[in-house]
Amino acid sequence: MIKASHPLKADEVDEVDDLLNEIAPSPWFIVQNSVTLEAVLEAYFPDLPAFIEYKSDQNDEISRTLKLHEQFQVLEIKEPDWAESYKKHFTPWQHKGFHWIPLWLEKEYVP
Repeated sequence: MIKASHPLKADEVDEVDDLLNEIAPSPWFIVQNSVTLEAVLEAYFPDLPAFIEYKSDQNDEISRTLKLHEQFQVLEIKEPDWAESYKKHFTPWQHKGFHWIPLWLEKEYVP
């Protein structure tokens, strides 16, 4: 998965918000800190070719309208194996002589 982001200047936030409402649906959204008012325009794409295709598409009104002052920052986000990731939150425990041991730890723990 790819996360594309671009910082927004304070005077751009309202303009971008209006534009996003006009071109909805859109992968873009605004993340703004309510205290500092710093804002970032963000979107997620399945992969880099999808982002590049979107950016090269003539429908990319965000870039054209804002005349962006910087390039988008693009980060690859590794998706966790959700079927296994929950296991790190479970550990053996006991209460009044009863022992609960996750099945994947039964050979590592002796009650």
